[in-house]
Amino acid sequence: MMMRWALPAVLLTALLVGPLFAAPAAAADVNVTLVASGFTWHVGSAGSSNTQIAVNVGDTIHLTIENLVDNAMHTFTAPHFPAATGQVGPGPNLNVNLSAGATFVWNYTFVAADAGTWQYYCIPHSSGTYPNRAGMVGTIVVTTPAPPRTPGFEIVLVIGAVAVVAVAMRVSRRKE
Repeated sequence: MMMRWALPAVLLTALLVGPLFAAPAAAADVNVTLVASGFTWHVGSAGSSNTQIAVNVGDTIHLTIENLVDNAMHTFTAPHFPAATGQVGPGPNLNVNLSAGATFVWNYTFVAADAGTWQYYCIPHSSGTYPNRAGMVGTIVVTTPAPPRTPGFEIVLVIGAVAVVAVAMRVSRRKE
């Protein structure tokens, strides 16, 4: 008698407990190239019109900032973020000086406090005040990934199906 209920009990337990062990979404390594060209920022290549960098909280960015096209000095300034080692720019925030022909790599892991939209810009080739500068500007959009999906009504349906099978098995065995 006990063995007849063992399989449905194990299945029911697995269905109820399994989602508790679901792993959260994994953070990603995000490799992006940002090019200064024509006194504009370009994500990906000098021909791109995209100036937005999109990442999630938990991601680690490997941002390669290039000033290989223009013969002018540019800065990559992103006041929301802390200064980077070797940035060769002043201040406690991210402020990279890029002479003509220079490249800089910024490695950073985004935390919950970074969620939002943050402007980056070139100091000599933009105007206005942060966060509403105009000219040679772009944005870093940091989103919080959706939490892992928790079981909803589907689990109720599965439990109901297991219960129907268990009752049917019991009824069929009584008829034997």
